[in-house]
Amino acid sequence: MGNCKTWVSNGAPYTGSAYCSNLAAFDKFRVKLTCVDPRGSTWVVYGPWKGNAKTSSAKCSDNPNVGVLKTGVSFSA
Repeated sequence: MGNCKTWVSNGAPYTGSAYCSNLAAFDKFRVKLTCVDPRGSTWVVYGPWKGNAKTSSAKCSDNPNVGVLKTGVSFSA
């Protein structure tokens, strides 16, 4: 589905982003972050829905000790 790339910011507070192109006219996507805190707890955060050739970004936390374990892309059905 489309051509997507994901990345994480270089500094705290950590944000993750996804950019997708070559989507069909009505397809939407959003970035999906798996966040991790210093105790090893994980949770998922989603960015806003975006359309073709746009960037969706999300932040795990304002806490500089919270990182992004992995980034991915979620598509609308």
